Amino acid sequence: MRDRHKSLARLLQVKTQLHKLEEARLNETRRRRQEMGEERRAMFALLGDEEKTDSLILGLACRHISRTDRSERDLDIAEQEQKQALLRRSAQKKALEKTLRETIRAMERDAERRALLDIAERLAGQSRTSLP
Repeated sequence: MRDRHKSLARLLQVKTQLHKLEEARLNETRRRRQEMGEERRAMFALLGDEEKTDSLILGLACRHISRTDRSERDLDIAEQEQKQALLRRSAQKKALEKTLRETIRAMERDAERRALLDIAERLAGQSRTSLP
């Protein structure tokens, strides 16, 4: 039972680290998507600037906006996939935590049962005194 407890505890540590990794990936995807949005807004601001009406700059800005939109769509898809992975990892972690709690309770019950058996054996082993 103790080996199972140790194994489950180690597995929970691994699952916790993987969960943190999934959260970090999700945060990174969100950060990158936010950066893409900021770039797109900057390009729209450039397009809206009437003083910079050079066709070359406008063409480059339009291509950059198009690329940014594609990248944002890809990041949206990646974010959704990462959310799903995070949900799966959370469910695995919760199930493992429940199993670990049940194992700990079983170990505690077993230890209590052993303690009671030891007490009973000591009481049974004591010599009885006879009355005169």
